[in-house]
Amino acid sequence: MRHRIIIVNGTANPILIRSGISKSRPLLRLNGAKVILDESNSQDATEVMLSDKDGTSMPRFPITHASVHFLRRWIPHRVALVPALFHALVGTLLCGGLMLPPKSASAENWPRFRGPNGSGHSSEKGFPAQWNPKAAKWVRDIPGVSHSSPVIWDNRVFVTSAELIGDNQSRRTLHALKTDTGEIAWSASTTLGVNGKHAKSSFANASPTVDSERVYAAWADNENFLVEAFDFGGKRLWKVDLGPFASQHGQGASPILFENLLIMVNDQDTDSFIVALDRKSGEIVWKKTRESRETSYATPAIFEPAGGGPAQLICVNGVSGVTALDPWTGELQWASEPFPRRTVASPVIGASRIFAGAGQGAKGTDYFLIDPLAKPRDGKMPVSLKLDRLLPYVPCCLYHNDLLFLWGDGGVVSCLNAITGKVFWTERVGGKFTASPILLEDRLYNIDEAGKLSCLSATEKYELLGTTDLGEESYSTLAVSNGAVYAKTFSKLFSLPTAAK
Repeated sequence: MRHRIIIVNGTANPILIRSGISKSRPLLRLNGAKVILDESNSQDATEVMLSDKDGTSMPRFPITHASVHFLRRWIPHRVALVPALFHALVGTLLCGGLMLPPKSASAENWPRFRGPNGSGHSSEKGFPAQWNPKAAKWVRDIPGVSHSSPVIWDNRVFVTSAELIGDNQSRRTLHALKTDTGEIAWSASTTLGVNGKHAKSSFANASPTVDSERVYAAWADNENFLVEAFDFGGKRLWKVDLGPFASQHGQGASPILFENLLIMVNDQDTDSFIVALDRKSGEIVWKKTRESRETSYATPAIFEPAGGGPAQLICVNGVSGVTALDPWTGELQWASEPFPRRTVASPVIGASRIFAGAGQGAKGTDYFLIDPLAKPRDGKMPVSLKLDRLLPYVPCCLYHNDLLFLWGDGGVVSCLNAITGKVFWTERVGGKFTASPILLEDRLYNIDEAGKLSCLSATEKYELLGTTDLGEESYSTLAVSNGAVYAKTFSKLFSLPTAAK
């Protein structure tokens, strides 16, 4: 039996792509700005048939899961698709061979700082609460020093590092390691100057980001802020210089990907802006100036409403507070009140809320909880809840099951109701923390500055489940992919496996 996907189009939304095996369940829905794919209803579809809303049939095209995935990613959000344009677009995509390769079913990629959308969440299972470091799958020495975090795509893990070259230059390097052995497959270096940096900083602070074709890295000195793209063989594909970077502590925000765009926040002491680059060519798609006060080190996130509204690019800095931009154009959608102090931790999204904070002097001082779908008041998005006690400054928070976990720089961890702010528990784990927690199977994992991992229960009841001492300092957030937790210390990368069966 040959199944069909019927694209019912017209001027009215929603546009539905249905599978012939289930006429009642939409396979892919374009509703307003969001393209939604029902993964469970797609595996048996073999061809696509286009029709207008009056039922007039159009030509049929072969379809694969990859092409449906392509449609979900590349149909322009926020564009009113007239029938002729939509038919031409789909015909081009499905007949022209512009199809994405299907994602590997065996691997969960970790494509950016703190994983998918910066949430810190992984769906992988089977990890212990603690490890014997001698039982690590492998440990690899990484030349130089960095405090960035690893990113992973399929069988490659990417890390950055930096080394001084004399008194006035530094070598900034992107390394690609094989996930099975830890062997360095290739390294690509860029030479920059020596800039001022914090005692807990390095010349390679920003984490790379990666997709199925390219890996992207960002670094800066006082005169040059470079964003670079490499293929999986280490060939430099493009390099863009965003200009000078003014900060006493150096650059630290990481790039993110959205659809065909690489987005880079450049919140510095002066001349701040946000820029979106074409991820294939590096060409500037849009660039928007930002008010400047002091450098922000926060990496953005994307808010996508569950009901299918327009996506929002969520950014934070001290002088602008929490802001939402249209990720396609960079136009400002809304802004909260300012933070009184510097932002370092990146915003986190959960329970249709945005969680973001600021601080100074190794402790958090302010945390905002914001409903991104609320209506602005007096030109500002209202803050649903403000927190001012027991807050992190550098570590990002973590949302899970309507709970908000705040892992403080001084080793004090709190669990709160993510909507009301009610505190369920506050406990001292001990140690000092620069890294942010991640989540595996209702467990929190984090690594302190001395290189000791702590594992806590991510529930309303506090429980310390295990600890692991890696024996070297670390300021880098953990990463997870394909059966391994990757822990980056100052000079080494550990691959920590799932529990033995």
